[in-house]
Amino acid sequence: MFDTIGCACAITCATQPTTLLAINWNCALFRHPDTGHLWFVNSLGSGQWDWESANEIDPRADQFAAAEVISDHLDQITYLLTT
Repeated sequence: MFDTIGCACAITCATQPTTLLAINWNCALFRHPDTGHLWFVNSLGSGQWDWESANEIDPRADQFAAAEVISDHLDQITYLLTT
């Protein structure tokens, strides 16, 4: 799983086949494979990711409204790519 200690995937793998690199937020956004909720993983730079800090976007976060729109778009993109 993506948050397993020692996970070293670059950014995409079977657990998150559709990932959005959000440079302005310094993270990547992806759907949690079990819940379908939008999660983030912080960038450490140089293509490294802080998988231990990966988490769902908190509803109290300033970016939550934007994250909901992004989540809907990721759903649409995933649907289009798989049909």
